[in-house]
Amino acid sequence: VHAAETASIPQQEKIIPLQCQQLFSAAEKLVADAEKQPGTHTQVGKIKNKLTQSKKQILEMELATQIKSCDHGLAKLNNLRPEHPEPQNN
Repeated sequence: VHAAETASIPQQEKIIPLQCQQLFSAAEKLVADAEKQPGTHTQVGKIKNKLTQSKKQILEMELATQIKSCDHGLAKLNNLRPEHPEPQNN
């Protein structure tokens, strides 16, 4: 169905560095958590749009810059987390 869209993208651009995958996943989890919080749920649409724009901008960068940017983003996210996170129920 979307063959025309994917055919125009060079193969190397489809590879997303692990750091970026981790960053995007963490950011999406934060957005999902924000949806559940009273008061923040009204801003979730804006947050999702900003996240989508940021992903596109990162993926348009050269690979080395993507890795550097995602490492930086992960470091900032880790600084936001509490010292003693709640146990995860996986």
